[in-house]
Amino acid sequence: MAGSLKYYGIYPAYINGELLSEATSVDFNNDNKDSDVETLVLNFSGITPGSDKLMANVSLHDPVGGTMLSRLQKFELNKEIVKIKIVDTGNGKQLVTEGLVRNVSGSSSVGQSSDIKFSFVGLPAAFE
Repeated sequence: MAGSLKYYGIYPAYINGELLSEATSVDFNNDNKDSDVETLVLNFSGITPGSDKLMANVSLHDPVGGTMLSRLQKFELNKEIVKIKIVDTGNGKQLVTEGLVRNVSGSSSVGQSSDIKFSFVGLPAAFE
Protein backbone atom coordinates (compact mmCIF):
# COMPACT_ATOMS: atom_id res chain seq x y z
CA MET A 1 0.00 0.00 0.00
CA ALA A 2 1.45 3.33 -1.03
CA GLY A 3 1.74 6.15 1.48
CA SER A 4 -0.01 9.43 0.97
CA LEU A 5 1.83 12.54 -0.06
CA LYS A 6 2.02 15.34 2.46
CA TYR A 7 2.75 19.03 2.29
CA TYR A 8 5.76 20.08 4.35
CA GLY A 9 6.17 23.75 5.16
CA ILE A 10 9.23 25.95 5.34
CA TYR A 11 10.23 28.74 7.71
CA PRO A 12 10.81 31.95 5.76
CA ALA A 13 12.31 34.77 7.85
CA TYR A 14 11.72 38.52 7.79
CA ILE A 15 13.81 41.28 9.30
CA ASN A 16 12.04 44.59 9.97
CA GLY A 17 9.21 43.42 7.71
CA GLU A 18 11.47 42.55 4.75
CA LEU A 19 11.35 38.96 3.51
CA LEU A 20 14.82 37.42 3.38
CA SER A 21 14.00 35.87 0.02
CA GLU A 22 17.61 34.85 -0.64
CA ALA A 23 17.87 32.83 2.59
CA THR A 24 19.21 29.31 2.24
CA SER A 25 18.99 28.27 5.88
CA VAL A 26 17.04 29.45 8.95
CA ASP A 27 17.71 27.81 12.33
CA PHE A 28 16.05 28.99 15.54
CA ASN A 29 15.46 27.91 19.12
CA ASN A 30 14.37 29.26 22.47
CA ASP A 31 17.52 29.06 24.60
CA ASN A 32 16.41 28.12 28.11
CA LYS A 33 18.88 28.78 30.92
CA ASP A 34 16.89 27.14 33.75
CA SER A 35 19.10 25.26 36.21
CA ASP A 36 18.14 21.74 37.26
CA VAL A 37 17.85 21.18 41.00
CA GLU A 38 19.06 17.75 42.05
CA THR A 39 19.48 16.36 45.55
CA LEU A 40 21.03 13.22 47.00
CA VAL A 41 17.71 11.89 48.26
CA LEU A 42 15.05 13.35 45.97
CA ASN A 43 17.09 13.17 42.74
CA PHE A 44 15.64 15.66 40.24
CA SER A 45 13.52 18.03 42.31
CA GLY A 46 12.71 20.86 39.92
CA ILE A 47 14.32 23.92 38.40
CA THR A 48 15.62 27.33 39.31
CA PRO A 49 14.32 29.70 36.63
CA GLY A 50 16.96 31.33 34.48
CA SER A 51 16.92 33.77 31.61
CA ASP A 52 15.37 32.75 28.30
CA LYS A 53 16.13 34.10 24.84
CA LEU A 54 15.43 33.26 21.24
CA MET A 55 18.45 32.44 19.10
CA ALA A 56 18.42 32.32 15.30
CA ASN A 57 21.05 31.75 12.64
CA VAL A 58 20.41 32.70 9.03
CA SER A 59 22.46 32.00 5.90
CA LEU A 60 21.64 33.78 2.66
CA HIS A 61 22.91 34.97 -0.69
CA ASP A 62 23.07 38.60 -1.74
CA PRO A 63 22.76 39.25 -5.49
CA VAL A 64 25.32 41.45 -7.24
CA GLY A 65 24.47 45.03 -6.33
CA GLY A 66 22.62 43.87 -3.21
CA THR A 67 22.80 45.74 0.06
CA MET A 68 21.93 43.07 2.65
CA LEU A 69 25.50 42.57 3.94
CA SER A 70 26.04 46.28 4.60
CA ARG A 71 22.60 46.66 6.22
CA LEU A 72 23.20 43.71 8.53
CA GLN A 73 26.62 45.11 9.45
CA LYS A 74 25.01 48.46 10.33
CA PHE A 75 22.36 46.74 12.48
CA GLU A 76 25.16 44.96 14.34
CA LEU A 77 27.54 47.90 14.73
CA ASN A 78 24.81 50.34 15.78
CA LYS A 79 23.25 47.77 18.12
CA GLU A 80 19.92 48.53 16.44
CA ILE A 81 16.94 46.62 17.78
CA VAL A 82 15.31 44.78 14.89
CA LYS A 83 12.11 42.77 14.55
CA ILE A 84 12.39 39.19 13.34
CA LYS A 85 9.41 37.24 12.06
CA ILE A 86 9.51 33.56 11.13
CA VAL A 87 6.47 32.06 9.44
CA ASP A 88 5.45 28.40 9.55
CA THR A 89 4.04 28.03 6.04
CA GLY A 90 2.54 24.66 6.98
CA ASN A 91 -0.02 26.26 9.29
CA GLY A 92 0.35 30.04 8.88
CA LYS A 93 1.49 30.67 12.46
CA GLN A 94 4.12 33.33 13.08
CA LEU A 95 6.92 33.74 15.57
CA VAL A 96 7.62 37.47 16.09
CA THR A 97 10.19 38.98 18.42
CA GLU A 98 12.70 41.81 18.79
CA GLY A 99 16.41 41.62 19.40
CA LEU A 100 19.88 42.24 18.04
CA VAL A 101 21.86 41.10 14.99
CA ARG A 102 25.25 39.57 15.80
CA ASN A 103 28.18 37.84 14.13
CA VAL A 104 27.58 39.12 10.60
CA SER A 105 29.97 37.46 8.17
CA GLY A 106 30.46 37.06 4.45
CA SER A 107 32.36 34.46 2.47
CA SER A 108 33.12 33.51 -1.09
CA SER A 109 35.24 30.90 -2.78
CA VAL A 110 36.08 29.68 -6.26
CA GLY A 111 33.13 28.08 -7.98
CA GLN A 112 30.73 28.93 -5.15
CA SER A 113 28.17 31.66 -4.60
CA SER A 114 28.94 34.28 -1.98
CA ASP A 115 27.30 33.67 1.37
CA ILE A 116 26.20 35.93 4.20
CA LYS A 117 25.56 34.59 7.69
CA PHE A 118 24.28 36.26 10.81
CA SER A 119 22.99 35.40 14.24
CA PHE A 120 20.09 36.94 16.09
CA VAL A 121 19.44 37.06 19.84
CA GLY A 122 16.15 38.33 21.16
CA LEU A 123 13.21 37.95 23.46
CA PRO A 124 11.83 34.39 23.74
CA ALA A 125 8.84 33.76 21.50
CA ALA A 126 6.50 31.04 20.26
CA PHE A 127 4.48 30.52 17.09
CA GLU A 128 0.99 31.99 17.41
